[in-house]
Amino acid sequence: RSSKSKSRSKPVESDEESEAEEKKKVEKKSSKRSSTKSKSRSKQPEDTEETDASEDDEEVKKEEKRRERKKEEKKSSSNPSFNIGDEGKRRDMIKDDDKDVALKRIAALQPDDGAFIRRTDGKWTYATVKKMESDSILFIVNPNGSSKDYKKKYWVSHVRVLNKEKEKKRSSSSAKDKDEEH
Repeated sequence: RSSKSKSRSKPVESDEESEAEEKKKVEKKSSKRSSTKSKSRSKQPEDTEETDASEDDEEVKKEEKRRERKKEEKKSSSNPSFNIGDEGKRRDMIKDDDKDVALKRIAALQPDDGAFIRRTDGKWTYATVKKMESDSILFIVNPNGSSKDYKKKYWVSHVRVLNKEKEKKRSSSSAKDKDEEH
């Protein structure tokens, strides 16, 4: 019996010892991992956030420049005084009291012609005609190329043609301003 109890106690002791050793190994591994992580973190430059921010700033500036170029490209060659999306004033557009006259003016619009359209917020903004059909007009409404289609029943209430007299004065004064800048 004594030999059996000794043999039984030894494996139990060795199991306990091996468990203790495994715990130590696991602890060492986890401490190595955390120290390795902290070392790898410390190896990264401290100004990483600043670098990321400056790269973001550069990208934002590039995007703004690209938008400005696009805006200039979208500017109608027939009307150099308005950019797509510019808000119009009463003097910039013709508001016909007679609906039939208004319909005739609007129906005479051609692709690339400029007009003012009434937006959801009630503002009148400059847009160019992309496509003209007998029952609808498709307008380019902002510099990124978004479009809006107006059915004929909304033409009188939502579309106004440019006031050519006021536009001529405005474009000639803007041309003088440009000459004075150079």
